[in-house]
Amino acid sequence: KMENLIRYLKNFGIMPDKINLEKTKKFIEEDEKFTKEELNNFTDDFVKIFEYYEESKKKKGIDYADMLINFSNLENHSKFKYVLVDELQDVNTIEAEISLKSGENFVAVGDKKQAIFGFQGGSIINFKKFGNSAKFVLSENFRSSNEILNYAKESFTSKTKEESHREDLNNLKNNEAKPSTKPQVYETAKEDSYRVACELTKQLSKEYKKVAIIARTNNQIMQISKELKNRGINHSSTFFSASKNAKEKIIVFLKGILSEDIQLIKNSMFTPFFPCTIQEAFNIANEKIKIIEDIYKICPEFKRLRESIKTTEDLDIIFKER
Repeated sequence: KMENLIRYLKNFGIMPDKINLEKTKKFIEEDEKFTKEELNNFTDDFVKIFEYYEESKKKKGIDYADMLINFSNLENHSKFKYVLVDELQDVNTIEAEISLKSGENFVAVGDKKQAIFGFQGGSIINFKKFGNSAKFVLSENFRSSNEILNYAKESFTSKTKEESHREDLNNLKNNEAKPSTKPQVYETAKEDSYRVACELTKQLSKEYKKVAIIARTNNQIMQISKELKNRGINHSSTFFSASKNAKEKIIVFLKGILSEDIQLIKNSMFTPFFPCTIQEAFNIANEKIKIIEDIYKICPEFKRLRESIKTTEDLDIIFKER
């Protein structure tokens, strides 16, 4: 999370020396999890971590955001007669500025309604930067039925105040699509969403051989997977089969529960599979623990877990459980 936050700020060209702590703290309000004092302390610590990250990186090389910032700071830019920017909704602020500095004429292609890369600085603000000198709306669709497109049009236009969004959707249609069934849409409370998704899956699987559940985050996929497993619904998950991040976390977890090395054990506590909360993991990590027995006292479930693994078959059970 810390690394993502640093990357997010750098995508706007913001480095530690540009952060005004005094001004920042005026915007901080406490919430149900943290007091204002805790959040102020975190802000101070975050800037120190950001500085440390930048300093330690000098020995290893530079990251992608550094490349953009360094290039943007060059006084003499190459100028191209034409610059094409694809997927404009995914472009972050600094990438947009580099594009505008580097060209005389622009062709920019994008869809405001597909702007899902906010976490890395992608924004529809960039549409305004490139202007509307010659705007063409590509409203013919080749992927969906008109029933789905009509629902999407109605949904978007009822939720947006911006007139240009509505204009973009005026002629949305698929000229080649045959008549299809109308999509069914269920709205549910957030806390019920995983249960409802699993119940719908069970119903649909009576009619169809395969049913897909699409979620926005890896964490949601994990929660849905747990719910499906609890209901005895056979399934596979892209998060566990394809995610490099998941594989790395599984390895860190296994090293921790099989090792005598205290640091490896502490590392494993920050994986989703360890039997303690993230708060307990931080508390244990901050303790000057030198023997495993001290961790057992704080987290008895960890002791039970370690003692249950004597063979590779036991590891298989852990995989199925966790």
